[in-house]
Amino acid sequence: MLTIEEIRKIKYPSELFSEDIETMKKQYVELMKIYHPDLNEQKQEYIEVTEKINKLYKEAESNIEKGIWNKPGMIKLKKSDGKYYMMKFRISHNFELGKMYIGNEIVLYLFNEENEKFALNALKQIKNLKYANDDMEKEFSKYMPRIITSFRTVSGKRGIVFEKEEDLILLRDLLTYYKGKVSVNTASWVLSNLYNISCFLHYNELTHNGITIDSYFVSTRRRYGVLIGGWWYSVREGERLLSVAKSIEHLMPYEMKRSNKANSLLDLESIRLLGRRLLGDESGDLLSVDGDVPSTLNSWLKAKAGSNPFQEYSTWSNVVNSIGELKVKRKIIDRDELYKKIGGR
Repeated sequence: MLTIEEIRKIKYPSELFSEDIETMKKQYVELMKIYHPDLNEQKQEYIEVTEKINKLYKEAESNIEKGIWNKPGMIKLKKSDGKYYMMKFRISHNFELGKMYIGNEIVLYLFNEENEKFALNALKQIKNLKYANDDMEKEFSKYMPRIITSFRTVSGKRGIVFEKEEDLILLRDLLTYYKGKVSVNTASWVLSNLYNISCFLHYNELTHNGITIDSYFVSTRRRYGVLIGGWWYSVREGERLLSVAKSIEHLMPYEMKRSNKANSLLDLESIRLLGRRLLGDESGDLLSVDGDVPSTLNSWLKAKAGSNPFQEYSTWSNVVNSIGELKVKRKIIDRDELYKKIGGR
């Protein structure tokens, strides 16, 4: 029998109930025979634990109806074809269109029913990426997302599963690991990679509109990254925007808001914002008094971005050269250590 404290700590209904609806009902009855307040002198702890059991029971019923079953570190989804998709994950995060699950070698973005059009847009934009030749494909394809599968659940959610190399870490998780601030060296190579990607997007006449710490995955060992998420907002330059990531809405210039037409400027402003955030000051106001941040880098991150990715990349290269390679010990993050520290599995 579980103690009251053990039930209080339960996160998933699957930790208390079976996935079978009839078995679950019997389990609920048995739990009420033990914990119901009427059988325990209406003590406050029994009132609280009964409320928790009822909440978990209702959630379990809802999950079964929707074809979703979570266990610690595992998710099981019933697809529209009646088959199941199962995935082990290390950590999960909410994102503004649904929920993401990060495994060792895959990432699942699960879109809420009302956001399926964004998922379908991502599938289309990624599929239509083009390369001028084999050399260009060899250089840039490693930075681009690779889709393993896409499916619809019985409840209307849309899942997209992306391939992920084992050493890739979500930038948000890396920033959490470093308690909100990474080194200048780390921030510099992350930005260099993103400016390179922005040039590739420009070649494809695309704007991404979702470059954030929640869409970019990095390898501290190989010092490169993959733009896996955010493609649901991408449209061709000059076309009408579908939407943009909420965390970068405030970066949109007046003309872009007025016309609601896509422009590379937003992606380039997003990269500068990301740089400021990596260095621990999203506003940029405190970077000038941070002795670790070179003045040239501080000036770059606080200045307005240009609208041409190729010019931006060229000017950024001069900033990087002026900074030079700082003499700091390069740290390669152990994936298991990271997830243990930030609350993953």
